Amino acid sequence: MLVITKKCGGLCNSLFQFGHFIAFCKHRDLRIVNLAFTDYAQYFISTDDRLFISFPPCGYKLRNRIITTNLQRVFFILGFLISHLMPRFPGIISINFDKETPNAIKRLESILGHHLVLANGWYFRDPTEFKKYAVDIRMYFRPKEVYGRMAKEIHNQIRRDSDIVIGLHIRRKDYKYWEGGKYYFEDAVYVKVIQELIKQFPGKNIKILVTSDEPIRLENYALVSSKIIWDRREPIVDLMALAYCDYIVGPPSTFSMWASFYGKVPLFVIKNPGQPFDLENASVIGCECLSGK
Repeated sequence: MLVITKKCGGLCNSLFQFGHFIAFCKHRDLRIVNLAFTDYAQYFISTDDRLFISFPPCGYKLRNRIITTNLQRVFFILGFLISHLMPRFPGIISINFDKETPNAIKRLESILGHHLVLANGWYFRDPTEFKKYAVDIRMYFRPKEVYGRMAKEIHNQIRRDSDIVIGLHIRRKDYKYWEGGKYYFEDAVYVKVIQELIKQFPGKNIKILVTSDEPIRLENYALVSSKIIWDRREPIVDLMALAYCDYIVGPPSTFSMWASFYGKVPLFVIKNPGQPFDLENASVIGCECLSGK
């Protein structure tokens, strides 16, 4: 059995990490338990109210959300302690993928003879099996009905008077410093992006569904105010709303990448604000995971 004991970032980093480990384990008929997914378990049908967050899903369900969350956190702490005291426990081995690791799959396969394998790190990838079991991964990470319904209601309203809906994901917060602020774009850049996107569909009514990890100043978007839809929503609702769009545009980010993968929506990644914005170059994210947070 594999056990993940350490977090590797936010929601979508965790989804991609867990997804690749799920693909690896499903192909080899192994069970995986993710003790580090506690903060996001409440969003998904397969993980909500489960005593253990695992694939295949744990059959033990608790009705009290507070009790469930607290128990999951206790297990996370225990897993963290075991990972640090590992040499004292026979039959347990740990492997980390904190850096890009050549032959990562073979390295993990080589230690599967132990009773318990503690596997962690952002850089584990099993692209072949991720692609093979993409349907199972999407099924496992189905959002709870309430979140899916909220996202669909957003789109039902938008599509009443639009032909094409483009999701624009704005990343701020830590992007001001990550990679030296390379992908931290000011509002003026996003206004230009929106204008360029609209030009690509002459004669069509285009709406831009804006998602952002911090509030945006609508007055800065006055030139395109009639084209954008924005509101403060839970991240999981934003994520599912992007997954229902016709296209997704944004800087390198696992958030927009997961929405592209989950909804099979073409994604155009903004790497340079001066680059041409041609949605014919957009593509659906499959097993790959580009540089992003």
